[in-house]
Amino acid sequence: ALLPPPPHLATMRRPFPVLRLCAAALVAHAAAAEDICYVGYIMDRYCIDNEVLLDKPDVKALERPDLHSVHCLVDVGVCRDSGFDVLSDPATPGAPFCRAYSLDAAGTQAAIASARKVGSCRTCDPSGLVEQGYRATIRGRIVDASVVPAAIIVTQVLPEHMGCGLEGPSVPRHVNCERGIKPAPVPMPPSLGTPMPMPVSLGTPMPMPVSLGTPMPMPSATAPATPPILIDECEEDCAPCGGIIKYTCIVEEQACIDVNTSASSLSDWMCSCFAPAQGTAVAQVAVCMLNECTTDCSSCSFGTCSQAGQSCTDPDASAVSLSDWTCSCLAQVAVCMLDECTNDCDSCSFGTCSEAGQSCTDPDASAVSLFDWTCSCLAPAQGTAVASVAVCTVPPTPIPPTSVPPTPIPPTSVPPTPIPPTATAPPPTLIDECEEDCATCSGITCIVEEQACIDVNTSASSLSDWMCSCFAPAQGTAVAQVAVCTLPATPAPTRSQITPMPVSLGTPVPMPTSFDTPMPVSQGTPMPTSFDT
Repeated sequence: ALLPPPPHLATMRRPFPVLRLCAAALVAHAAAAEDICYVGYIMDRYCIDNEVLLDKPDVKALERPDLHSVHCLVDVGVCRDSGFDVLSDPATPGAPFCRAYSLDAAGTQAAIASARKVGSCRTCDPSGLVEQGYRATIRGRIVDASVVPAAIIVTQVLPEHMGCGLEGPSVPRHVNCERGIKPAPVPMPPSLGTPMPMPVSLGTPMPMPVSLGTPMPMPSATAPATPPILIDECEEDCAPCGGIIKYTCIVEEQACIDVNTSASSLSDWMCSCFAPAQGTAVAQVAVCMLNECTTDCSSCSFGTCSQAGQSCTDPDASAVSLSDWTCSCLAQVAVCMLDECTNDCDSCSFGTCSEAGQSCTDPDASAVSLFDWTCSCLAPAQGTAVASVAVCTVPPTPIPPTSVPPTPIPPTSVPPTPIPPTATAPPPTLIDECEEDCATCSGITCIVEEQACIDVNTSASSLSDWMCSCFAPAQGTAVAQVAVCTLPATPAPTRSQITPMPVSLGTPVPMPTSFDTPMPVSQGTPMPTSFDT
C-alpha cells in the first residue's frame, strides 16, 4: 500500500482552493459593478425551461425567438410571471440564440409595459403592430455574475432602434444556450511554481492473500415484477396523447390534470380553471365561470351594492367578461297619482265643471284622495264647489262715494238763517250691456254661440265694452263680438262619457181609465182671489 504524502507536500497543496475562491470572488465583484447595455429578443423563462414555445410547441424556444408571440409573452400568466431574459444573437448562422442577461422583477414589469405599447395582443395598446419577435434595448447593472446568465438590475427598457449609442452593446462574459441556471466558470489562479514530484513508491507493497476461505454462497436472484407503464398526458409527448397536451390548457391560462396516468387510460386529461374562477372539461378547454357579485377577485364588487342597500347582478358570469357587475335599486311601493279632473274614473268630474263654463282643479292628485275635485267660477264671477257645479255670483262694481264738504258758517250774534237742504246728486246710471236691451248691448250674441257674456264696467258712460268669453276647457275672449275658442291639448271628458244614473220618482199615481164620472165639486170655503197673504 502507498503511504500518505509527506507533510510538506500536503501543506503546499492547501493554498490552492483558497486562492481559487479568492480569485472567483474578485472576478464576480468586478463583473457585478459593471453597467451594461444590450439589444436582443426578450424571452420568458417558462418557454426557455420548456425548450419549446408555448403557443408553437413544434418550435424550439432558443432556435426561433422571432416566432415567439407577444400574446404568449405578456398575456399568458405562466409566461408573464416566470421572468424575462434578453437573448444574444448567434455568432454564426444556424447556431442557437443564447441567454445573455437575466432581468430582475422590476425590469420584467418594465419590459411587459414596453411590449404592450408596441405589440399586438389582448392587453396591448390598440396602436401596437408587433405580433411576434419582440426586441428591446436593455440598460442595467450586473448584480450577480456568479451565475449564467448574469443577473442585472434594469434601469431602462427602450425600443430596439434606440440602441446603445456610440459605445455599442456590452459583450457578455458568459452566455447560456440551454435552459436552467449554470454557475459561472471559475478562473484558474496563476502558477505558483513547478509542483514537487510525488514518489512512485515509498516501500514494498504488502502481498494480498490469495484466498481468505470458501466464499459464502449467494442466494438465487428473483426477477423483479415489471412496473406498470404510466403516461401523464399533461406532461409527456406521446403518440396517443397527440403531442404535449398541457399546452392546450396553458394557452388559455388553465391547469392540465391527468386524473389517471395508467397507459390504459388515455384521453382522460382535463383542463381546470384557476381560482377564483370555476370550471373543468375533459380533453378540451374548460369554460371558466366567475360571478363577480359572490366571488372575491380584483374586478369583483366586494359588497359595494349590498352596503348601499342595493342588489348585485352579474349579467355575464364567464371569466372572460369582467367588471360588468351591476347594482340595482330594490323594489319600493309606488306613489299612485290620479287627477280627477283629467282622468276617467268613478270619482272623476267627467267634464262637469267645463260643461258649466267653470274650471276644474284637483287639490290632492294622489290616488287615495278621491271626490275632492272642485269647480270654480271664471273671473270676474266668484264661487266654488267640491265635487259639483259651483254657484257663481258677480260682485257689483263699487261706486266711489261723492262727498260734498259742508259750507262753514261764520259765527254771528244774529240767529242763523236756516240753510235749505242741498239736493243729493242722483246715483249714476248703471247699464249691464249683457243683461239689458239697449243699442250697444250684446243681446244674445254670446249666448247663441254658447259663450258667456261679461260686462266689465256697467257704468252708463262705458258702453260697448262687453265681451264674449269661451267656456272651459276652451279658451278665448273678444270685446263686443263673438270670441274665437280654442281647445287645449288634452280635452276634458264630455258628458257623453258619463253613465247616467237612474232617478227614482217613486210609485206612479194610477190614472183613471174613464173620464165619464164628473169630478165632485166642494161647496165649502171659496178659493182666495189673492195670494199676497
